Amino acid sequence: MKNFDLVLRFLVPAYDAVYNIIRHPGLLKKNSFIAEIFYRYIPTTLFFVWFFSLVPYEVGTIIYAILMLFGAYRVHMLSKKNSKNLNTLYYLIVLYIGFFGIRAFIGHTFFRDWVAESIGWEIGSPFQIELAFYHLGLAVSAFIFMWKKSTDLALGLVVSKSIFWFGAFGVHVYELISNGNISANNIGPWIIYMDLIIPVLLIWFLIKAREESRLN
Repeated sequence: MKNFDLVLRFLVPAYDAVYNIIRHPGLLKKNSFIAEIFYRYIPTTLFFVWFFSLVPYEVGTIIYAILMLFGAYRVHMLSKKNSKNLNTLYYLIVLYIGFFGIRAFIGHTFFRDWVAESIGWEIGSPFQIELAFYHLGLAVSAFIFMWKKSTDLALGLVVSKSIFWFGAFGVHVYELISNGNISANNIGPWIIYMDLIIPVLLIWFLIKAREESRLN
């Protein structure tokens, strides 16, 4: 599995960050780690999301999603017995609320017309920029969670983001039924994965991590 870890560390930046923190907790105290988030982890996240999106028929998206779930499995297996669920939750929050929150912020601001068209929205709405800052706020909170690994902070992050994801999925389904909106970013595999599967996983590991913390 060491070779597969190298693949995950290269392709899934949040996995690399969490992997290093589990192995070397002292990294969190170094300013160089903060810099690395901005000059390495975030740019490579954006690059690989774009790279896999070039594979047609959403196949690349599915492959990337599977790699990220393998990352969760490996974090779970790397962790000690009394921190498996918390570290897996840690990885999921940093990846999906943190890194992908930054991606959503950039998409809804600098590429907002392209994103709007990919969802089937009208372009030019200022509400899209408001949505971008919502994602940015939770992303910053998720990065703070890297230093303040608290199940209470995790509770707030998971509940707020999960309500958004479930609500967004409901809107996507309504758009599909009412307006026949079959745009890739309205009801494609990525939307089902992000708006349904990920919040369920987050809630599951949050419950398990809180149970774990009460036992210790």
